[in-house]
Amino acid sequence: MPRQPKLRKKKVGKSVYWFTRAGGDTYFGNILDVSHREARKLFADHLVRIQAEEAAHKRQALTAGELMDLFLDRAQKHRDRQSYATRKNYCSRFAAFR
Repeated sequence: MPRQPKLRKKKVGKSVYWFTRAGGDTYFGNILDVSHREARKLFADHLVRIQAEEAAHKRQALTAGELMDLFLDRAQKHRDRQSYATRKNYCSRFAAFR
C-alpha cells in the first residue's frame, strides 16, 4: 500500500516552503507568505485534483476485449477472409485462456 501523502516543510537554501511529493514534487508557497491553514487547503485541493486525474486516466485505457474488437474490425476491412478467420480464431482462443 502506498504511503499517505503529507504536507511538509522543505528548506531550499535559506528559504522554507510548504511541499508535498504526492503527484510529483509540488510547492505551495513560502512559509513566510502562506499560512499553515492556507497550505492545508491548497494541499487538499491538490489531492482532489490528483484523484480526479487518476480516475480519468484509468478509464482512457482499453480493455483487452475492446482492443481485440478494434483489431478484428481492421483485419476484416484490410485483410482477406482467410487471414481474418485465422486472427479471429487466435483472438477467441486468447480470450478463453485462463
